[in-house]
Amino acid sequence: MENLLHSLWFADLKALVFQPAFYYQGIEAMEAIGLNYKTLTVAKVDADGNYDKDAPVVGEATTMIPDLVADYHVNPTVAKVPGDVKAYTFLRYDKNYTRSAATAPKVVKTNVTNGKAPKGILTVNAHFTDADIKNIENDEQVTVLALQVSKGDTVVTSD
Repeated sequence: MENLLHSLWFADLKALVFQPAFYYQGIEAMEAIGLNYKTLTVAKVDADGNYDKDAPVVGEATTMIPDLVADYHVNPTVAKVPGDVKAYTFLRYDKNYTRSAATAPKVVKTNVTNGKAPKGILTVNAHFTDADIKNIENDEQVTVLALQVSKGDTVVTSD
């Protein structure tokens, strides 16, 4: 009886369903704010006090995207989910055109406690190493992500 109760309380993860933070042009979305800026550098500082030539040099335009947070319904809600962030990866696609060279965000934190997702909602914090998220307005493309959870030889991919 105890084994049956344990099996019912800690079931294997069968599915992940993305819980969008909002909808953008009809697409399920999470917030990922891009900070656009131009780098500033100073080639050489004049230590003698003559500062008129120490003005910063404007570099190339770049974009930085801070960490993002995404929520997923786990199925069943009492599923065993890994606490180790190495078990989680994202698949990334830029639609209409797929860019296989694009870097997917890396999961850096989850809300898993004792192998459980609180109230059946798995929250993952992720960090982009590149800032190339497509913008519908500018690129006429959208970047979509799917979360994968691996445990042994089993991989579960979100919608």
